[in-house]
Amino acid sequence: MAIESARRRTDDARPPTDRPTLSICIPTYQRGHLLIDGLTALDRADALPFPFEVIVVDDASPTDRYERVRALAPRHYGYEFLRLERNLGVFPNLWGTLRRARGTFCVYLADDDRLVPDALAAMVSAMQADPQVCVTYGRWEGYDLVQDAAVQDVPPIEPTTFDRTAAAGPLENLLKRFILPENAVYRTDALARALFPSTVFFWPFVLMERLLRLGSICLSNRIFYRGITRHANDAYPRLTAGAKLGFDHWDSM
Repeated sequence: MAIESARRRTDDARPPTDRPTLSICIPTYQRGHLLIDGLTALDRADALPFPFEVIVVDDASPTDRYERVRALAPRHYGYEFLRLERNLGVFPNLWGTLRRARGTFCVYLADDDRLVPDALAAMVSAMQADPQVCVTYGRWEGYDLVQDAAVQDVPPIEPTTFDRTAAAGPLENLLKRFILPENAVYRTDALARALFPSTVFFWPFVLMERLLRLGSICLSNRIFYRGITRHANDAYPRLTAGAKLGFDHWDSM
């Protein structure tokens, strides 16, 4: 399906069969100018304390050719860029990007957002210590890159682990605290077994129920995800994908 692709490894001579600890999966559309800064910021030796890869899949953007993104050759993480030959839509491209993950763990990242490396590394470490945990949901914050400051965040939560005996717990906590259910650290093997595309129900909620069949779910108090409210080189306010998905309000999801 991809008509343009490039896979690059870091320059530390790891063989391609080595599995990275984490895959950062970024579906994208018409936002190469916003994406390139985030990709460049990750390219430093101390970004994360383990090997990781970044997978970018462009959903056949009609006017943005992603020249700088395609040409990127990071030194400190594995990198794959693909450009699809036809537009799949927001969710199908997201699902496909997640399914390309090679890491032991994976995380979805919107093309205009950022991760908080220290918090992300701590969440991965906790999951490494408990093989029964299939996914960890964490807090997020709205962040203004022009002011270089947080402008909104989710209230603190009590770190908790849920299994099938308390299956309503994760959903209740996410809904009450407005924790975005797609923003999580997934155990990749469990995600591959549980991911069930749905156009009827919001797919992360379906995924949550299916993951509970395979193990446990954790809630973390760490802020590991930044939803960027303003970029220096973009119109403000800008239209986001979520504004076009037909959800009238949070309760409807």
